[in-house]
Amino acid sequence: MARTLYQKARIGRQLSVFTGFDAAEAKDRRDWLRMSPRKRLEIVELLRQMNSADYDPSARRLPRVYTVAQS
Repeated sequence: MARTLYQKARIGRQLSVFTGFDAAEAKDRRDWLRMSPRKRLEIVELLRQMNSADYDPSARRLPRVYTVAQS
């Protein structure tokens, strides 16, 4: 079975210090625009898979647990 982007994902961690939210947003925007369209699509697909119950078995169970906790 082929591994999904979600299963292959690695997070690069780098500490950055900003003087405010505007500076952080500007850096995010610059980084996003520097990426190739293919890389941007891979990131969007990864986010879709991370939020889809089809790729994460625990996500299917969460609504049921949430409903029981609310009762």
